[in-house]
Amino acid sequence: MSFKETFFVFCDRERLMPDPQKASSIDSLVETFCIVVALPMEKFHLYHHQLDTMKNPEEAHARRGTPWTFDLAWLLTFLKTLRTQGSVYMPSFNHGIGDPVEDDTFVSLQHKVVIVEGNYGFFEKGVWKEVSSMFNEKWFIKDVIDNIMERVLKKHISIGKPLDVA
Repeated sequence: MSFKETFFVFCDRERLMPDPQKASSIDSLVETFCIVVALPMEKFHLYHHQLDTMKNPEEAHARRGTPWTFDLAWLLTFLKTLRTQGSVYMPSFNHGIGDPVEDDTFVSLQHKVVIVEGNYGFFEKGVWKEVSSMFNEKWFIKDVIDNIMERVLKKHISIGKPLDVA
């Protein structure tokens, strides 16, 4: 099986090695068994400085996370490179500053499955249609909105946002 054949499964490092004190001593062992990599689409958000240059920067910042606030060219380049070459650097996302960090994580040939997590995997408008066509499988996971909002709130609080802003 290769990336070209499957897109969605999860690798949970914590389940493989729940003791954080032991984790650093066997990182290479855990990495050997981790054939799955998760790629949240938030890693491809437009940067704040890009939103600042839009026609209505205030709206762009307020609506960040909507389909037009992603760098789809960057996401497509990543997916196409991964599909053709089998390995590529991908961004991470720094929640403290609220922006992607380029080339922060390496997806290697050992990663046989890539999970692309986000709200727009089924979106078929504009460039999103091409992004959507890159996936071998698409799964929709339904959750109760209250659960989703609670997770978002916890994430925002964990990065230091005040409760009234989070």
